[in-house]
Amino acid sequence: MNVLFWVLSLVSVFLGVSTAVLLLRYTVLSLFAIYNYLSKLIDISPSYFLIHPISALLCIGAGINSVVKTLSRGGTEWRGTFYPLEVLKKHI
Repeated sequence: MNVLFWVLSLVSVFLGVSTAVLLLRYTVLSLFAIYNYLSKLIDISPSYFLIHPISALLCIGAGINSVVKTLSRGGTEWRGTFYPLEVLKKHI
């Protein structure tokens, strides 16, 4: 669903403000429908819909933090072993 939101948001930049508003409304209503449906299947509150933007921002922040740390250190450490970016790029 988040992918749909980002694609529609990117497209709406080129289509104008009124289209952006319509796409945003569609996205918000879709997210509400998904959380409402899930609340009937599993034991969650439909009000989780309200904290969805916060959790999305936290995920984006975690990703940016990982990228910044990896680039500033020149690699990443996993299970006590440091892997330089050159080695990681070589095995892609």
